[in-house]
Amino acid sequence: MLSTDAGVSYRQAGTAEAASVMGVAVSVLPAGPAETWDRHSYLDVALLNPAMWLESRPLAAVLSGANLALVGDEIIQFAEAEALAPGRFRLSMLLRGRRGTEHVMQHAAGDRFVILDPTAMLATDLSSEMLGQQLRLRPQGSGDAAAMIASMTVLGASLAPPSPVHLKARRLGNDLTVHWVRRSRTGFGWRDFMDVPLAEDGEAYLVELWQGSVRFQSLTVGKPWVEITSVPPGPLEFKVAQLGAVPGAFARLMLS
Repeated sequence: MLSTDAGVSYRQAGTAEAASVMGVAVSVLPAGPAETWDRHSYLDVALLNPAMWLESRPLAAVLSGANLALVGDEIIQFAEAEALAPGRFRLSMLLRGRRGTEHVMQHAAGDRFVILDPTAMLATDLSSEMLGQQLRLRPQGSGDAAAMIASMTVLGASLAPPSPVHLKARRLGNDLTVHWVRRSRTGFGWRDFMDVPLAEDGEAYLVELWQGSVRFQSLTVGKPWVEITSVPPGPLEFKVAQLGAVPGAFARLMLS
């Protein structure tokens, strides 16, 4: 077995080096909770190389970063890996929406499946002027003279703040007050029991209030709460996103 420092465990028969574990989802991963273990959902995956093997890990190891994987655009972790056939596994006991990806839990059969190994990933710093531009990538190394060229558009996802959490609303008559807690793209832990670093040039949020398909209010605030007056009666949808170099995803709260 070959284990990376990130705790991702896999093995490949007949080689002393760990290659990237890649494959496709052969089942549809339903939406699940992002704040606790998803004990009900599972994902069947088919690896591109049937010689590769995924392994279960203890819950404590998963909480420390083990078995981190990309499914579609969602980052998950799994504690249980059950072999179904050569190169085919069922993953369960999941942690969902890791690293602020809970807003992309929409999945389909055929989604990409990639084990994320930070020790095998190359970080490339690009200027903000590259946002929206297309890059052409080609691997270069031993035997790569005829490697295929891949294209990608620079979307700046790593610059987008995670969506706020713990939305709480109080509605008194026609007045609405909503509080939330921000997160940070530079740190997801709460190790010193202090606020996580801001990681942005300034603190700002885009707030929207919707009634059905009609946007009743849209404003920008510089604090993690807002007061809105003269709100219409009936069901409402409150949305808030933190702003950065790239706007973050909305967090939503339904109000009756």
